[in-house]
Amino acid sequence: VELGSQVLTVSRSKGRLSCHARRRVRGVVLRTEELDLDTWLGSLARGLADEARRSAATRTTLQSLLT
Repeated sequence: VELGSQVLTVSRSKGRLSCHARRRVRGVVLRTEELDLDTWLGSLARGLADEARRSAATRTTLQSLLT
């Protein structure tokens, strides 16, 4: 899942989940961090909430420009 400069990935190998958070700037990964599933899910929830707030703010701004 790409959320701004953060890329969250989860994969399964031999029945084990591997969760990672990567910080990417201009296409270059600056940092990769392995996370436990709970921390990964928390990062995903915060990232989605941030995107929803930005999207709502953008919609409100565009709506005010068009009315």
